Amino acid sequence: MNHYAKTTEDLCKEIENLALELNKTKKEILDVVSTTNKPPIDENITFAEWWNIFIDRYSIGRVAEKTIERYQNSRLKLCPIENKSLCKITAEDIQAILEDILAEEKYRTAEVVQSNLNTCFCFAIEKAKILVDNPIPQTVVPHNYSKKTVNELSHLQKKVLLDFCYSNGTKRQQVYKDILGFYYDTGVRLSEAIHFNWKDWEGGDTIFLQGTKTEAAKRIIVIPPQIILMLKRRQQYRTSSPLVFPSSKNTPLQRKNVWRCCKRILETCPQAFRVSFASDAARSGAQPKALQRHLGHKKIETTLKHYVRVDIEDLRQMVKKTRSPFGNSEALFLSDSV
Repeated sequence: MNHYAKTTEDLCKEIENLALELNKTKKEILDVVSTTNKPPIDENITFAEWWNIFIDRYSIGRVAEKTIERYQNSRLKLCPIENKSLCKITAEDIQAILEDILAEEKYRTAEVVQSNLNTCFCFAIEKAKILVDNPIPQTVVPHNYSKKTVNELSHLQKKVLLDFCYSNGTKRQQVYKDILGFYYDTGVRLSEAIHFNWKDWEGGDTIFLQGTKTEAAKRIIVIPPQIILMLKRRQQYRTSSPLVFPSSKNTPLQRKNVWRCCKRILETCPQAFRVSFASDAARSGAQPKALQRHLGHKKIETTLKHYVRVDIEDLRQMVKKTRSPFGNSEALFLSDSV
């Protein structure tokens, strides 16, 4: 028994040693592949030239194809420094590029570009040995820089949306008309509307939403009569897709296409639909707790702070409905009695 245990222990150590050697060998092979038959890198290389070398030589076998694609998408934002010498690029140059991206309300894009540039400059310092300082740590992408308040739809925008949803169009156009109408009249998240499934509606006035954002996102909500009629109409022309709003290929609609549709028709983002739904519901006297549950928020503060909008007309209506302790206050204050 002791001999068997000792043998097993020895085998485990041998396996660990082999694994370490294998990993080391793999790294050595990658380094050889990356540097074999490659000419030395000029220290005065431009950023554009270095970027191509960085992608070609130092990313082989180390990153996934999607990451390479992400790097190349970042490259499109870097035109101002493309022809500048790599060693002469300063933190101010990078910050100016990030500020331009942030000015377009693209906070996440700025973060990704900053991260990819950091990787690029680190490779120039650690692998190619053609750079000493990395300017990226000195740049800043302010937290939540691009998060601005989304306003609810105006009366004109609501009328334009209504005309669009009830106008005639092709089959491809009709799916966008229906999903925008569904999105506005139910107040669900855009992802929930895009992935809404036939099995989540049993023909009544309730639907089940399999939200994944939080536990509160999994919920049952009540839908208005016009949405029930729209779903029954779509059910008559149902395809093999389980989706209520499928694309022409029976796949989920692309989020960016719905965004473009909103931008083209209403010059706003889809988030304004949920804000409008929440604000209109609040004006109609909806209980805050019920509105929170309908929207699928974990905290009621999210509903009240980020979705319900209050304008001057709402304040006027509040004052009119508030009961005065003086009764007929107008007659009281106009009387001559002291």
